[in-house]
Amino acid sequence: MIKVTIKHAFQAAVSLRNYDGPCAQLHGHTYKVSATFSAIKTTNDMVIDFYEAKKWIEETVKPLDYSHINTVKPFDRINPTSENICYWIYQTLQEKIPNSIAIQSVTLAENDTCHVTYEPDAKNQ
Repeated sequence: MIKVTIKHAFQAAVSLRNYDGPCAQLHGHTYKVSATFSAIKTTNDMVIDFYEAKKWIEETVKPLDYSHINTVKPFDRINPTSENICYWIYQTLQEKIPNSIAIQSVTLAENDTCHVTYEPDAKNQ
């Protein structure tokens, strides 16, 4: 299987709820998101068009970019942990892509040393 990974970065501020630590305070990150796609190659021998995939990711994270994530739905109600943000990116991205393409994983990094990866259950794709 051939997999294609597209990366994109965005800036945002966040503060964690119900957390007893420094991340409860308003702070910022340069988030880095990576989405890995797979599909049967098309007639032009591509799994996915890089430009199209980059556009989908950019559109997905646009509401978060340069925002206070706690004010963006659904994070005005749910805790804006990296785990929740990563899963939300996956769900939102899934709505944008054609059925012929599968998202193998979405990874969200807060910095160079910490990241979260969501991999959907193959049965649910």
